[in-house]
Amino acid sequence: MKKIILDFENISGKEEMHKYLAEKFEFPDYYGGNLDALFECLTDIAEPTAVNIVNAINDYDEQIINVITAAEEENDNLAVFVN
Repeated sequence: MKKIILDFENISGKEEMHKYLAEKFEFPDYYGGNLDALFECLTDIAEPTAVNIVNAINDYDEQIINVITAAEEENDNLAVFVN
């Protein structure tokens, strides 16, 4: 199982967040850098992946968490843990 730790503590701004997520999840170059594109890429994950989210501190972090947990409901290969 692939394990990804998302630490949002030092992320500032939406653009930086999406660059960070693209890197951590190894999204393709065509990743659109928005919430809809995030959901689409997460539902396409084909290998079992555990995602641990830490240090969510602002409203956009919460939106990201909502998208990731919604994708978890659609994709049996995702397991999401929020600390």
